[in-house]
Amino acid sequence: MKESTRNFATGIVAIIALTGLAFLLLLFGDLNNSMKSTYLVEIRANQALGLRHGSPVTLVGVPVGTIESVAVLLENPLTNPHPVRVTARIAGSIDLPEGTRATVTNSLIGGTARLDLSIPVGYTTGGPTLARDGNAVVEATFEAMEERVTRLISEKLESFDSASRAVTSLAQDVQKLAGEAQRWLGDEQLRADAKSAVWKAQNLIEQAATTMMALTEAARGIQGNANTITISLQPVLDQISTTLAQIETLTKTATDGTGTVGQLMKNPDLYNALLDSAARLKRALGEVELLMQKIRAEGLGVKF
Repeated sequence: MKESTRNFATGIVAIIALTGLAFLLLLFGDLNNSMKSTYLVEIRANQALGLRHGSPVTLVGVPVGTIESVAVLLENPLTNPHPVRVTARIAGSIDLPEGTRATVTNSLIGGTARLDLSIPVGYTTGGPTLARDGNAVVEATFEAMEERVTRLISEKLESFDSASRAVTSLAQDVQKLAGEAQRWLGDEQLRADAKSAVWKAQNLIEQAATTMMALTEAARGIQGNANTITISLQPVLDQISTTLAQIETLTKTATDGTGTVGQLMKNPDLYNALLDSAARLKRALGEVELLMQKIRAEGLGVKF
């Protein structure tokens, strides 16, 4: 076989092989996935819990990528509580919201670990998302299944312990109440006082009922004699009205100044003149009295 023919046949076989490989890659999805745009997100965690290269990544249960790599930084766990670095490759069509939380799910029987991402509470459509340039970081604290079971049992036991303490406290209160009741039942004076209080209360209720009945009868008597009382009081009310009218007339006359009292109230000069006349009259009467005393003393023969 000529060399040129052999080379041509080799080229044909190589082309067929490459075509078959491309078909297989397309069939299994590796080539299809490699042609899609993706971005990296770093998850800093306390432990890996079985995550490795190729482990699936889900967002609320929907596959969105795979684990690219898992590494650990040998540092003091007190200064670096998240030494594990998990790099996840996320499909470019998925935007992860800021505050995304990460957990690890392990199968009970066989299978590989899965990184589960969850949307933060309160996130709304159009909110901020993680960077797509490879600098996005999510911090997480992974719990192993036994750790989670231990925590849940501890929480349940804590609730049970609180309930047990409440029941114990209630039992103590009931026991104390029973002791008080026993003491009361065994005390003759307390029982006598209780009976006396009940008797007094019953007597008071009977007296109140009797009083209410008497008031009801009195109200009925007053209602029946209302017309008689009105007829008896009418003349007195008429006399009072007449007297008030006369007082009002006298007051108006004095205020208007048409009477003597009114003139005295309205004319201060007249009032002052009356005062002056009264003073002069008083002096004159004094002189007359002195004259009478002189006549009596000198004996002028004038008899009074």
